[in-house]
Order: sequence, then structure tokens, then C-alpha cells
Amino acid sequence: MSLLISSSSQQRSLHPALATVLGTSLLLGSAASLFAGDREIRFDNNTGQACDDLHIETKQGVTITEKAPFTGSRGVNGGSKHNLHGGTVANGGSATVKFTSGSPDITIKKWWWTSGGNSQRDGARVGDVKGDDGGAVLSCTGGPSAGDGQILVSIDHLARIFQTQRGAPPDLTIAMFQRFCESFYDFSREMSLIHETLLDPFSLEVLGNVLGDPSTQLQVQILRPDSMQQMQLLPVEPGLELRLDGVCPGRVTATVTNARPGSLVILAYGFSETPGTQVPGCGGVYFGLRNAVIAGQVPASINGTAVFRGNVPPAACGRLYIQAAEQARCHLSNTERL
Repeated sequence: MSLLISSSSQQRSLHPALATVLGTSLLLGSAASLFAGDREIRFDNNTGQACDDLHIETKQGVTITEKAPFTGSRGVNGGSKHNLHGGTVANGGSATVKFTSGSPDITIKKWWWTSGGNSQRDGARVGDVKGDDGGAVLSCTGGPSAGDGQILVSIDHLARIFQTQRGAPPDLTIAMFQRFCESFYDFSREMSLIHETLLDPFSLEVLGNVLGDPSTQLQVQILRPDSMQQMQLLPVEPGLELRLDGVCPGRVTATVTNARPGSLVILAYGFSETPGTQVPGCGGVYFGLRNAVIAGQVPASINGTAVFRGNVPPAACGRLYIQAAEQARCHLSNTERL
């Protein structure tokens, strides 16, 4: 397959090393330097029955460091899909899972409980597919605060009101709100109830570390806007999405959406969905592909889209898996089969 990498200003060919199957030329960009992130989440089981497996998919590649009460995990550390097994969580009980990642932000794309899962196979899904419910991004702009803004934050039956401080510029308001969120702490479990990620000096993403029960999940609400400083609650950024269009064999277009504008988007391929190849610039984060090969790299457009085009030979059809990664946040896309 001879892929052509499309950007706003140029097209680039891929490396001869891929010629056996793809006929492409490798383009390596500068690696991004990122701080690692950590997050601990309590997954509550309110499905109505006991479950013995927990399926978790994240936007980033993650390593699971603790998974009580489960003893086993399927899914290579650094990948974005994990099945925890070897333990039972009764209805009304919970599992506490600790994650670490090469990205400072750790976001749950989707998760669900299962029954009958083990080290060889997934169990049958029990209950609904859930995500990082209740998360939000607070952004502040404008001049110094008047000190009359109020934000209600509640999680795990705790509810508190954040009050803006008179004279604080937008970045200080964000910093103060972050410290406010850090005060939500479960001393009995020794865990933070809110996961915060500073997206920029004027925007903070907050995610709840209690998932599974709508009555205890994170809720953030602006009760009273500050009269001199604009405060806005925005949805959490969507995960990276990969779509393949065209006919195999023939001309195929891989479109990646929801990337951060300007961030380097990396397209890779492999012959099975077994994580093990590190994403360039994302230490500890791995493509969900065995022996993944980088097919190309291109910056995302202003609307967060990157497009890769090429001709797919018959030998690749039905055999090749494609996945994308975004270097700025170390986000991984879904995996698609040609």
C-alpha cells in the first residue's frame, strides 16, 4: 500500500521498510516531552448482581498498578484496553483501580462489568456501558474577579461551594479552584475523589474518581457567574477517533478526528491487536498492535483532523490493523481492520 500523508500544505510518502506489505516511507518527528499522570478510581457495582470481571478502555495508554479485589489482568500495560479478572465484586460493592500513564491526563473512554470472565476470555456484559460521567472543563477569561462567583461541586455525598476571590486574575482563579478540588479526599480509603488536569493556565479539567452510581458521581455547576470574570463549564474533550473509508484492495483514506489542533498525529499498523510497541514521545504508552510500524505522522488541522491516504494491495486486506495516536496528550484511537 502506498500511503500519502496529507497535511494542510504538503503530502509526504512513507518508508521503503514498509514496502513488503504497504510500500511506504517512515517519517519520524520530534518526540514530545510529557509528565506522567496518576489516577485512582473506585468503580461501584450497582448492576443488581455479583460480577467477576471489569472491562476498562481509556483515551490514553495506561499501566494498572493496583486492582483490588482482582488478581489478574488481560491487556498489556501501556495499552488502552484492560480486563480485570480473578475476583468477585458483590452488588453494592466496589473495585479500586490505580492507573499511571505517560500522559498527565487519564480519562476513561468506556467501562462495564461482566460475569463469567477469566484469563482467557471476556465474560458477558452486565449492566450499561459507562464512561467518565460528570467530568467538566472550567475555563476563566477576562479581568480580575469581582469575588461574587460561586461553583457547586459534589461527589460521593460531599457538596461544597467554591467562591471566587476579589481581584484574582483568571489563571489564579483556576489555580484556586484546583486546590479546592484537591480538598475532596476520602480519608478512609486514602484516595482523592477528584482527578484534575491543568489543560492550560486558564482551563482545568476535573473528573470524578467515583464511578458507577449516578447519585455519587461528580457534579459541577456554576451557581452564580462572577460579575467581572467570565467562567464557563465545557464538556470533557472527546477521545481520538479513527475512520477508514474506501475499498480494499484499492484507495483507502484514514481520517483521525478529535485531536488537539496542531498536535502530531501518528498512524501505525500491525497484524494483530496485541499491545507492545511504544508510541513515540509517550513513555509507557503503547499502540494496541503487535510489532506496530509507524506508517506516517502529520499535524492535526485547526479543527483537530488528520488525514492519511493510500492504495491498499490485496495482501493487506483482512490482515492489517490500523490505529492512531496523538502525541500532545498521548491519546490512542480505536483500532480498525482493513
